[in-house]
Amino acid sequence: MEGKTLRDDFNKEIKDEDYCTYEELPSIHFRIRGIRRIINLFTKLCLFISVIGISTVILTGISMRYKYNEVMKLIEQKIQGEDMIFGYSEIINKVSNSLVTIGEKEENLKKGTYFKNNSTGIIIDKYGKILTSYSNIKNVENIYVKLPINNSEPVIGKIIMGNEDLDIAIIQVNFDEELTPINFSNSEGNLTGKRIALISNAVGDDYIDSIIPGIVTSTNRNLTIEDNVTPLLELNTNINEINSSGAIVNNKGELIGVASYKITKEINREGLYYGLGLNVVKEIINSVNEIKDMLGIVEGGFVNNENNSNVSGFYVERIEQDSNAYKSGLRPTDIIISIENTEIKNISDLYRVLNNNKDKKIIKCDVLKYGEIKEIEIRTNN
Repeated sequence: MEGKTLRDDFNKEIKDEDYCTYEELPSIHFRIRGIRRIINLFTKLCLFISVIGISTVILTGISMRYKYNEVMKLIEQKIQGEDMIFGYSEIINKVSNSLVTIGEKEENLKKGTYFKNNSTGIIIDKYGKILTSYSNIKNVENIYVKLPINNSEPVIGKIIMGNEDLDIAIIQVNFDEELTPINFSNSEGNLTGKRIALISNAVGDDYIDSIIPGIVTSTNRNLTIEDNVTPLLELNTNINEINSSGAIVNNKGELIGVASYKITKEINREGLYYGLGLNVVKEIINSVNEIKDMLGIVEGGFVNNENNSNVSGFYVERIEQDSNAYKSGLRPTDIIISIENTEIKNISDLYRVLNNNKDKKIIKCDVLKYGEIKEIEIRTNN
């Protein structure tokens, strides 16, 4: 009886607790199968996402490699096409030995800092011709030039040609050693959009003073003075009184222009800056050579309505005494107003008329001499 009582009590406890009856077993099995199905679906979903992720990474890597190769090809093409500038140090090394510092006091060129009226000069031939800003030197008593040669003292420079309208001058220095002229660009293509660098040295540094990268924004800008039109380079590169007359160069370190703070101020367009293009620079250099070769004039410059006299022309500063022009009566302080009935108001006029008449043995000049205009016939040095 005791055993029965215990069994009955045990069954009674299970029933009372309603814990695990036979009727509920199918429901438990169903729940287990449902959970397993969810786990399987979740596992498959994770595997699917993993496969998608891995595939995406692989495809992205392939795409990035392709794009990288395409970009590198494009960069190489741009470098070969002279459309980008890399390695400014290399450009500086090519240009620095062709830049000088010009000032009105010798001691100022030895302090490695900027002084008012200091300017950059660009060596254009090995015998000492230097291109620079005319406004900084036109009224100074002495012109001193610090050459890019170690341990060299500043030397005296002389103006051989000056153009106030274009703010450009050529000076001559005498030095025992040959100087390093800057290389001129031979490219005839359109410069618009091309990358450039403006390099200057107005502080007498042994290397350079500054380099500013930029681009040519336009080559269709002009400076018009009276009836004379001069083409300009328009840049986004800051040009100021310190780097004015600095060298505008391409990615090979070749000269393509000369910066002008004076012209930039006159045009006054916000965010845009201006310089003389290479063709204008070459014209100026060629005119100096023509003047010396044909007329024997070694120093001079342009005057425009000086002292309100309404006289414009080429002022003779110095002339070779054994030249035909001197023998014909041309003297220092004379002003050549016209040549072969063509007025001489600027460097373009002078170069054009001399070039057009270079085959003539005698040219006629109207010259302002001691307040009177006289006609002089000059036998050329051809």
